[in-house]
Amino acid sequence: MRQLKYTNCFLVSIIGLYLLLTIIFWLKEQEERNLLSSQKMERLEGEYLVALNGYRILADFVFDHLINTPAVLEIMAAAHDNPQDRSALRRRLLRDLSPFYGQLATLHFRQLHFHLADSRSFLRFHRPEKFGDSLVGIRETVVAANRDKQRIRAFEEGRIINGYRFVYPLFQDERHVGSVEISISFAALIAELSRLFGKHYHFLLAREVVEEKVFVDERRNYSPSLLSPRLFHDREVQADTLAGTVMISAEKAQQLTGKVARRFAAEIADWQPVVLVEREDAMAYVVCLLPITNFKGESVAYLISFEGDRASGIFVGKFALIFVLLTLLFAGLLAFFLHLDRTGRRLETLSATDFLTGIYNRGKGYEVLCREHQRALRYGSRYCLIMFDIDHFKRINDSHGHPVGDDVLRQVAKLVRGVSRKSDTFCRWGGEEFLLLLPETSLEKAVLLADKIRCLIHQSSFDGVAPVTISLGVTECVGNTVPVDDVLWRVDQALYQAKQSGRNRVCHLAAPTTDKGQAAEGAMALPGAGRHGKV
Repeated sequence: MRQLKYTNCFLVSIIGLYLLLTIIFWLKEQEERNLLSSQKMERLEGEYLVALNGYRILADFVFDHLINTPAVLEIMAAAHDNPQDRSALRRRLLRDLSPFYGQLATLHFRQLHFHLADSRSFLRFHRPEKFGDSLVGIRETVVAANRDKQRIRAFEEGRIINGYRFVYPLFQDERHVGSVEISISFAALIAELSRLFGKHYHFLLAREVVEEKVFVDERRNYSPSLLSPRLFHDREVQADTLAGTVMISAEKAQQLTGKVARRFAAEIADWQPVVLVEREDAMAYVVCLLPITNFKGESVAYLISFEGDRASGIFVGKFALIFVLLTLLFAGLLAFFLHLDRTGRRLETLSATDFLTGIYNRGKGYEVLCREHQRALRYGSRYCLIMFDIDHFKRINDSHGHPVGDDVLRQVAKLVRGVSRKSDTFCRWGGEEFLLLLPETSLEKAVLLADKIRCLIHQSSFDGVAPVTISLGVTECVGNTVPVDDVLWRVDQALYQAKQSGRNRVCHLAAPTTDKGQAAEGAMALPGAGRHGKV
């Protein structure tokens, strides 16, 4: 029993250790995943700034050397001073700078836009027919450049395109006469990102921005995104599908987008950075969502990168492999100790069971009796003992053989188990002798049960054997301080009295009042029992 307790404790320890190590490895994996996510997000931010800085340097060069010239400043000053001449001045500026604008287009600049000092559109080279509209409340970068008379560099939504704006105030003889914007669309920026870093990129714009700022006839260039109903996909943005040495198909990008939408809906709603690491075979697919803020610091778009990363796949697979190996190890240990536990229980059962009758043996019966005796002493409860043996059992063995005698023992045990309670303890005390422990039972009820057992055995048929009878002794313990062996001695004396009185009968001894000698004198047969024990 003690060994089984140790086994159970060890099993609990093994399971606890497995859970502890699993939690530790899970926390470590989460830490590594968070670190990987942070690195991937920082890398995307760095890629974005690298591509953007290249265009900034180029835009500054274009403005300083090709736009901020006396000829252009003269036209803008005239447009500022003479509203009636603006149509002719607009055509002149368009004619003079159209070749230059064509060269800008080859450098992926999308927009060259001149504004008056009051922030009204003067000339859009990409849409010359659209002019004269006020950009106040629409293009904060233009308003800020004209108001503060400083260069502005920021992402900003537009009526036609969304992109990164480089807005420069224009001065003639230190007099502010307007401003000019050189812009790159996000389509151009994404193309440059793909060229520089070999990854798959997307750009998504907030739906409310499209509905609020974009010209109605330009909204056909936008479509709802799978990522979120509040995000629109700019159809102009086309990204390469190369991701390092791994091809990411449109189907794979769509599948990854769906997973991001399901797992990070709350984060996307709050414009938080998002990183998804999804392992497939030896590859880790990494999706990063970088919030893009406009000139006012509001998050209005997402830059998304898709990347197939074998190194990250190995990292993610490492933790998966460790977890699988750890699980297999502890599963093996658990299976071993469960087998050990079952074996121990089986051995305990075998050590406590009489192999012939299937009931408790003497050792187990005595163990249970001692526990019940201690309980009676502690709580003042009572219990009774019935001890009996088969009359003339040696004669059965001698006349019919030991196999027949064994069958008699088995049948007697089966009959007694059939009339005893679940709370009773029945054991083979030795040879043809049996002991029945009856917790919380009075002496009167124990005597009645004993006689019931006697009649049951006497009336039962045993193959090839004349009627089998038993003699029974009954005693009780009522919570006094006598040792358990005294109770056993008393029930043995009652059994002896039954055998001496002619067998096939019940005798009982009440609890002692003085000593063993006086108790023995109290032995008596069940009232009404005849010579052959018939009631």
